[in-house]
Amino acid sequence: MSAKRYLFGASVCLAAVMAFLAGCETDSADSEIYVTPESVVMVPGQTQEFVAHDGYDYRWSLNPDDGSGRLNTTVGDRVIYTCLATNVGASPKRVVVSAFIKGTASGASTNNAAPYSASAEAHVYYPTPTGGGSTGTASLKVTPSAAAIGTGGTQALSASGGTPPYTWSVKTASLGSVFPTSGQSVVYSATATPGTNTVSCLDAAGANVLVTITQN
Repeated sequence: MSAKRYLFGASVCLAAVMAFLAGCETDSADSEIYVTPESVVMVPGQTQEFVAHDGYDYRWSLNPDDGSGRLNTTVGDRVIYTCLATNVGASPKRVVVSAFIKGTASGASTNNAAPYSASAEAHVYYPTPTGGGSTGTASLKVTPSAAAIGTGGTQALSASGGTPPYTWSVKTASLGSVFPTSGQSVVYSATATPGTNTVSCLDAAGANVLVTITQN
């Protein structure tokens, strides 16, 4: 066999081996697990679902686990966190999830590579009221600051100051809702159930205003 034929045959074999190895590779593991939402502002009694992405065999925990919050489960890709703080000035909390990711920590991922452990977290913040129900930036205000309406009734609420845009939510959905959930002005609609509800107005800078709605 001539040298040229030998080199040609070796080149073909090498190309075949490289193609086979390339076929065994998967996409690079250049992304880590993450949690949505990344941060929330909550008031006592409010619940929030957190969802983990891009991993498997999830394990959830709280840091600190001081009794001011509770998870409905510690496994699975999603959990529901319940705020149990007795006051809205509780210390911030981290909702931590650990999981496994296929590949290697360096990002060179293959089907045969051993999985590695990674973690992610979300943050729960509790506003601290300062006169008039306002938290954070003092210039954020909601009018009216409190209201009493009949069951089934409505109440217009308007935000001013702070840093737009504004995001609105309610503590107890079974008592009422706000529409729309963003913007300067919203309308709270009470259900037929009597009780006391809390409407939260959060601005883009993290300032928060709590409005108490009493419905009878």
